[in-house]
Amino acid sequence: MKKIIIPYPERECPATGKKFVPTRENQIYFDTATQIKHNNEQAKLNRQQLKELNDRIISNKKKINKLYDYMKKNNWKHIHVEHVKFEEVDLHAYSKTSNNAITGGRICWSLDYGIEALDETMTYFYIHKKQTK
Repeated sequence: MKKIIIPYPERECPATGKKFVPTRENQIYFDTATQIKHNNEQAKLNRQQLKELNDRIISNKKKINKLYDYMKKNNWKHIHVEHVKFEEVDLHAYSKTSNNAITGGRICWSLDYGIEALDETMTYFYIHKKQTK
């Protein structure tokens, strides 16, 4: 009995751009070596991006910690946006968010420290510190 070979339509390898006729229906790459190389490159890029974000979060934690200490030293309940700008806190780099149960505001956490805008104008901020056991 003869095997019936169903020809698959020609595809383009996403890694090399070469056109090829796959030998399996689910074949995406030209060959296994190309697939492994491409996946390793993608994983390296993902790790690099994750490291950059982690570095930004750790830097934010240090800056917010400094603001928290300054706020407590001066017995302030909140801190002005100018202090936040001076420390160059990155409000787009945080490890998680939560909502303040009392005010309903959004807290952006950088590991152990969180920053919450007190109003829509973002003129004043409250700094939260996680309670350690």
